[in-house]
Amino acid sequence: MTINYTVSLTEKQCRVLETALDFYYRIGMGQIERILHVAVPAPGFKPQADTVDRDIAMLKMDFLGWSHIGTAHSIGSPELPDEYRVACDIHDVIRQRLAVDGLNAGEKGFGVAFDPIWQRGKEPLAKIDRENT
Repeated sequence: MTINYTVSLTEKQCRVLETALDFYYRIGMGQIERILHVAVPAPGFKPQADTVDRDIAMLKMDFLGWSHIGTAHSIGSPELPDEYRVACDIHDVIRQRLAVDGLNAGEKGFGVAFDPIWQRGKEPLAKIDRENT
């Protein structure tokens, strides 16, 4: 038996959820450097690019066993648990809904947010509808 849930979100909540899902599945793929895009640094922190890159490379080598900073799994890698692919699918559904809702009447959207969603996970694609209140 499959249980389905209905969740009501504001546009801002939807955008936050989309960002969180993007971060989650990318970290799961091994894109550890993504933390630099979302974390709030300590006041006065001035990263030294070579130090940050070295530290990330060391983490990838030590923790994940990878040999290069640019190394990461693809979202389709069999090594990844399906949860990351499901998160990617939910992210893509939300991203597309937000992109379509941002168009003016009669406009056609271009870019990855408007492409048909390529399902990666084993769960059915999420559904999201717009509700005007």
